[in-house]
Amino acid sequence: MIKDVQRHFSRIANRYTHLRTTDNAPIAFIESWLKTRPVSIIAEIGCGDGRYTARLLQSIQGYSFFYSVDKNKAMLSLLSKNLKKGGFKNFKIIQASAEHLPFESNSIDALFIFNAIHHFQLPQFLDECSRCLRNHGRIFIYTRFKNQNSRNIWGKYFPLFQKKETRLFTLSLFQSTMKKAPGLLVEHIEYFRFPRVENINRLKEQAQGKHYSTFNLYTETEFKRSLITFIDRLQKRFHDVDRISWHDENTLIILKKNPSDPL
Repeated sequence: MIKDVQRHFSRIANRYTHLRTTDNAPIAFIESWLKTRPVSIIAEIGCGDGRYTARLLQSIQGYSFFYSVDKNKAMLSLLSKNLKKGGFKNFKIIQASAEHLPFESNSIDALFIFNAIHHFQLPQFLDECSRCLRNHGRIFIYTRFKNQNSRNIWGKYFPLFQKKETRLFTLSLFQSTMKKAPGLLVEHIEYFRFPRVENINRLKEQAQGKHYSTFNLYTETEFKRSLITFIDRLQKRFHDVDRISWHDENTLIILKKNPSDPL
């Protein structure tokens, strides 16, 4: 499955930012959170083509160096072009897996993960985070949980979407796994709910473009049949298919290393 995921991201790399929706709210929250908690050496893991990276770098004040880490070469190539075009400096792009972070122990102030944690082997990744973070370092994990996935437009109306997507965590499973990682504790959980309005053609374009890697888990026949049913359900459910409305939900989890120690 890991190789299939990498092939998927390589195929859609050039269209990924166009197909996905990028929200500013988690970036604004992180910016506010870090105003009284300055960081110097930071890294984004599973950065992809950088659709959150530029916004993150524009928001975080005072950092001295930034690492962008991803396993996919095609995504990193786009990221490099985007960051250079944006005039960003003091960064390094590294091709590596989340389970083997390319950092020395106790060297990073903050780690950021946006919509990628479900692609990682969570126990190994958290162990690596604990190893490379400095004392009082933070991990910012932005994701959607299983129950949130079930309530979006795809979970409600696209056949097999919930059944196919087995990689997402529940909050309880995430917390139980996190407790086994040395020196990490949940410091804060923030929930986000975004109102969406989209037309039926855009939703069809996103599905056909496999904007969620979940769609890569369908067979070709399953996907074609499911897409037809999805369009039919939307046409029956929504009077105006040019203004289909729903809510997307996401969660930001902030972990801290050695939280029992005083700051």
